Amino acid sequence: MITNDFEEFLSSLQDVLENVNRKNNVSIPNINSDSNEDEKRKAFTEALKILCDFDSSLDDNGINNYIDFFTKLYGTEENEFRHMYSDACEVMFSQLDTKEFDNGVPFGVVNLENNITMIKEVAERTGASERTISGLKKLQDHISLEKLRMRYMAAQNKHNKEITEKLSKDFKKKIKSSLDNANTSFKEQIKETKDSLQKNYITILGIFAAVVIAFMSASMLSSSVLESMNDVSIYRLSFTMLVLGFFIFNLLCALFMFLSKISNANAVQRWFVITVDSVFVVLIVLTIIARFIHILG
Repeated sequence: MITNDFEEFLSSLQDVLENVNRKNNVSIPNINSDSNEDEKRKAFTEALKILCDFDSSLDDNGINNYIDFFTKLYGTEENEFRHMYSDACEVMFSQLDTKEFDNGVPFGVVNLENNITMIKEVAERTGASERTISGLKKLQDHISLEKLRMRYMAAQNKHNKEITEKLSKDFKKKIKSSLDNANTSFKEQIKETKDSLQKNYITILGIFAAVVIAFMSASMLSSSVLESMNDVSIYRLSFTMLVLGFFIFNLLCALFMFLSKISNANAVQRWFVITVDSVFVVLIVLTIIARFIHILG
């Protein structure tokens, strides 16, 4: 029983070690010292991508293999190669999240910088060629420079995003306030229009009622006067007509004043009412005087 457990433990440990070795077994692009520039650029780009994606520290074997790779890459004086800054930038910018540019420097770029720094330091300690060390220093400097630029760009994007969100909130607030004001103004205009229509309806009905009253009063007065023309004296007939006319005129004036007050229209002029009433009063007084003179005479 103990033997079986021990064998299972050894088997599990072997699997773990194999996974670790497999994980640390970083691939190396294939390149020769006499490769042409296009082949070296392609191998250089592929190597940077591997060093970005490799998620664990390079072991000694992997570091030595990459020192050999960069020694072949940068070549000799007869076959000199200088890596392109644009190729390094393309690999580094491919690590960015296109949806979120304000998350700082991508992990792949940090990983690339750490791996290149480690390869350069080991190359210096193991006595690699001066051309190899110089190329690695330039590559490290390019990566560090672009990393700082990414960090600055991320800060700027974050700042711009905050400003944009603030402006968006202010704009939405102003739009909401404008819509609320417009809605309130629209409701007030509707209410004013409704009140105005109601006043107009009242005015129309009032005018119609006044016309009907005036017409009926005039008809009744005319009928009464014509029927009693032969039965009463001219003085009594005149007095009755003047009193009825005075009453009807003031009744219509009062009605029109009431309507004008409701509809905010121009009221009947007071001087006109006073003048007409004065004429009626004078005529009534003259009729009474004429009646007494006729009796005394």
